[in-house]
Amino acid sequence: MRLTALSVLMCLVLAGCEAQAPTIETRPSAPATGPPSPEERSEPSFDGWTVRVSVEPGSAGPIELAVGPFRLAPASDSHPALGSHPWIEHEVRFLNGGDRIVRFEDTRISRFLRRAGEPVLLVADEGCGYVKQGKKPVEPGACLLYLDAFTVRPGSTARRTITLFKELRGMESLAGATYTWRKVIRFRVGSEDAPVRTATIRLTYELAPAGG
Repeated sequence: MRLTALSVLMCLVLAGCEAQAPTIETRPSAPATGPPSPEERSEPSFDGWTVRVSVEPGSAGPIELAVGPFRLAPASDSHPALGSHPWIEHEVRFLNGGDRIVRFEDTRISRFLRRAGEPVLLVADEGCGYVKQGKKPVEPGACLLYLDAFTVRPGSTARRTITLFKELRGMESLAGATYTWRKVIRFRVGSEDAPVRTATIRLTYELAPAGG
């Protein structure tokens, strides 16, 4: 279930919830990617580009964050009316290092990552993508109509896939640069009635020509 059905109503509801949620402090940390695998050390390229990803901070409340290596994203024709041409994807891992259950709210979204104000990449949470209308530029912000609320028990890890798109209609060609996605997450620690906590994590993507 890769891509995408537009829900303007869902986007408005999520934005409203985000505005009301209290903010928590996150502990500064180095990018939590763990030791590189042999595949990561060899830096595979995709269409002539190497891409690195890191996440900061490395924790939010009791949750420890990490990102997985890139792989080619499988093609998807689940919704032909909305273009579906993913490029590459990676995982974000949420490890509960505390002693209470953590309950995540649905904060899925897709958005452009820009260079000099122009869109170069489109990054999308699992179940999100973009809208394609004729010859108009694509628009981010489209997600499938389901609620991706999930729980992580103490000592357990949840995984979610992030997909990157490139060179869609209205987007610039790839350029070597660093792109940052400031992604909001919301969760409760303990009971379902616990206060909602909000944190902003930064996913940083470094693109460079392969062999450069």
